[in-house]
Amino acid sequence: MGLSRIFDISSRSLQAYQQALDVTAHNVANSSNPDFSRRRVVLTPNTPQFTAGLVWGTGVQLTDIQRLRDTFADNQIRSNNQKNADADKQAQLLGQIEQTFSEPSDLGLSNYITNFFNSWGQAATNPTSIPLRNNLLNSASQLSSKIKNIHDDLVSIQASSAKDFTAITSTLNTDLQNIQGLNQQIYEAKMMGSSSADLEDQRDKLLDDVSKMANVTITYDDGGSALVSVGGVLGADRNTSAEFTSTLQNGKLALVAKDSGLPASLKSGELNALAEVYSKKIPEYQAKIDNIVNSIMTNVNSLHTQGTDISNPPQQGLNFFESYDNGLLSVNYRILSDPSKIAISADGTAGNGDIANQIADLQNSKLVDNATFEDSYGALISQIANDKTSQENTQQATDMAIQQMQAARASTSGVSIDEEMTNMIKYQRSYDASAKLISTADQLLQTLLNMVQ
Repeated sequence: MGLSRIFDISSRSLQAYQQALDVTAHNVANSSNPDFSRRRVVLTPNTPQFTAGLVWGTGVQLTDIQRLRDTFADNQIRSNNQKNADADKQAQLLGQIEQTFSEPSDLGLSNYITNFFNSWGQAATNPTSIPLRNNLLNSASQLSSKIKNIHDDLVSIQASSAKDFTAITSTLNTDLQNIQGLNQQIYEAKMMGSSSADLEDQRDKLLDDVSKMANVTITYDDGGSALVSVGGVLGADRNTSAEFTSTLQNGKLALVAKDSGLPASLKSGELNALAEVYSKKIPEYQAKIDNIVNSIMTNVNSLHTQGTDISNPPQQGLNFFESYDNGLLSVNYRILSDPSKIAISADGTAGNGDIANQIADLQNSKLVDNATFEDSYGALISQIANDKTSQENTQQATDMAIQQMQAARASTSGVSIDEEMTNMIKYQRSYDASAKLISTADQLLQTLLNMVQ
């Protein structure tokens, strides 16, 4: 009885420390994996036996393999992920928009506006000069071309944003589907008493990824399944995963659950950034440009129709700009084909340049929301720069917070090679001691057998 108990205790001990060494080896093998959570074994005394009024120990057993995870750090990282990804994506898009305007430089719209009005002043110095009139038309064409380029670039950025929105939505759907599948596997593993640590690591990686795409809320049920809500709409649980689709509602990008038709209330994440720039910022910037250009066209035409050209016979009442539509500011085709039809004179005489001077003076008049053309345009450029700077500051602040939380998470979940080597030595020696105990018990048994013989 006594020797058999020693064999039993030693056998259990060998098994427990073999499992502990396996866990340690698993930790070491994943020491460079940032998505791995280290494991810790829990060794406890085995259930004792009560014999002859005495308590007899029955050795050690491995009762649990704990997955070490800082849930507070996880929550903080995912919360900041949403803000960080939103700010980062908006800063990128606003940077593209800023480049479109080419300010400050000779290729910026501000310079073309200045050159356009200056060319009117130059034409006034010699009203009958065809070269000066051609120079005026050239500056008008350059102004029109720049305005059209800005409009087309903004439309292109919008189209690219919509395409990215659709692509990220597809990735979100795939991740939610995978989370649902992992929820099911984790639940089944727990019901069978098996370890689900590796599955939970995979799920945590997906939850981190999803938190960058949109504002998500993550909770856990009693079975350990993650319940993911995307913008207030259920995205995934153990049994189902939602499929979202990207749509345009009243000209605005929206994320909608395909089955229920419920729209997600986007407030942060990459999807919100794309929707914000597409639906709000670009239309706002374009509206301000349109306001400036329409004011230029209206005021120039108002004065130009009052002037007289140098055609034979002299005529008046002709608009300089024909229209402004879809980003295209069109110069009157009759003027483009015949520069003499530019109305410069105020009194009908060929040498008079008063109308040209009045048009040139428009650049100093407060005609756009009580501001000059250049001041109003400068305010728009400043707004774009400030919007971009604000997003960059938010991105930097949240990035710092994420790094701090990642360091905190790593201190709990990260693998320390020194610690694992210490554990390996400890478990190895315990394993050796158990093996030695079996050898000793075997020697005792041999001694008894020899005595019997």
